[in-house]
Amino acid sequence: MNLHVLEKGAVKRIAFVAVLLAVLAIVLAAAPPEADADTIVTAPGEVTWTLDDTGLPTVEGAAGPMPAAFFTGEAAGITVNVIAEAGAFDQKVEMVLAPVYDPAVLEQIAEGVGTAARNVTAIDIAFVNADGEEVEPLAPVKVTLVSDAIGEAARIAHLDNGGIVEEMEAEISGGTAAFESGAFSIYAVVKAGDDDRLLVKFVGSDGEIASMYVKKGDTMGQVIYDPGAGNLADGVFFRGWTTKSNYDSETVALTIADVRAELAVILNTEDGFDWPVVETEDGYVVTYYAMLFNLYRITYYSDVDNKISVGQDSVVFRADDTHTYQSYTVNMPYTPESSEYNFEGWLVVDGINDIDNYENRPYQNLEEINIKGDVEFSVSAPEGHWLVFNENGKGATYVAARFIKSGDSTEEPNVEMKRLGYTFEGLLDDHPGSGWYTPQLDENGEVMLDENG
Repeated sequence: MNLHVLEKGAVKRIAFVAVLLAVLAIVLAAAPPEADADTIVTAPGEVTWTLDDTGLPTVEGAAGPMPAAFFTGEAAGITVNVIAEAGAFDQKVEMVLAPVYDPAVLEQIAEGVGTAARNVTAIDIAFVNADGEEVEPLAPVKVTLVSDAIGEAARIAHLDNGGIVEEMEAEISGGTAAFESGAFSIYAVVKAGDDDRLLVKFVGSDGEIASMYVKKGDTMGQVIYDPGAGNLADGVFFRGWTTKSNYDSETVALTIADVRAELAVILNTEDGFDWPVVETEDGYVVTYYAMLFNLYRITYYSDVDNKISVGQDSVVFRADDTHTYQSYTVNMPYTPESSEYNFEGWLVVDGINDIDNYENRPYQNLEEINIKGDVEFSVSAPEGHWLVFNENGKGATYVAARFIKSGDSTEEPNVEMKRLGYTFEGLLDDHPGSGWYTPQLDENGEVMLDENG
């Protein structure tokens, strides 16, 4: 296979030698021996294996399966420990390691595990026989990788000789990753860290506008440029950016400066990326959507002829909204300039055809209407006078004041006038609006009054 080697060194191999049961019992019962130049201790209380002058375990016999063996070595900052059970190799082998620096290979591995934006450290692991030929174990062997690059979120990947990337089911703990394998070529640690790249996408009405990679430590103002909102249709305006694809007119809009600040916070998160970052086949991605809106303007005039406006309102809705009409609540306070005018509501002076079920009348504040375009209102505040009905005493019938437009005639209220103890005779001419009551007398000629007098 092609090892992608920049440097390559022989790796010390230590083979396990079969030990007699009687000797094993004695060794396990004794205190662990201290290692010297000719021995290696696997762990306290376990067996000590004697090495020959070459640093390799002594192997008895030229034929038959090789006894259990232990291989160790280091490359690219990763220590590799392999334990092979008896029978895993049928000949004497050495483990050879080489770092892999080829960017195309590293990118292929990263893409294979779905984290193209992550940092990858790779090594080529091979077993060679006395003739320098690569051999594979006849049974899976136990592999342990040791490196500071192996954190809780790390992934272990294998790139086989056929170019297929497989993510290994590894047990990761305390800077180690343990797994079993029966095939050896390139293995990699795909890790999270300060070198993580985040793919930032900007999306408009016609799809992706721009995308760019960013990582921790980058100067956001240099890496994240303002992509603009793309080509906008007539009447459509751009409000800002958001990570919410279902944004509405109430959603907070971000400026490009806000986006840069938010990305800096995301990249400095210690526990890995969180929403709005999502993991895709392109790696870790955050998407910002251009907030595109259309609007209808509602203008209120106190003097439509001279275009004197008392206020303006609007209905803002998404540019991709397919509804024909948008709901709007008429609402513009108005105070007449004097008591000789009465505010009756708002008359439509423009946009009649843009109001659903339009009616030729004053529209009242807080009245709901549906519109499909700009609308202009003019105040309805006719001139006239107020007709006030004086009760002329407590306990009499109350009649609300009436506004009489200039040129209109007054009308007597169509209400039965009552006052306990009195008879209503009519409205006084010399005091318009006052009720004229004649008292009702009792048998003694006294006025019959109620408790109010």
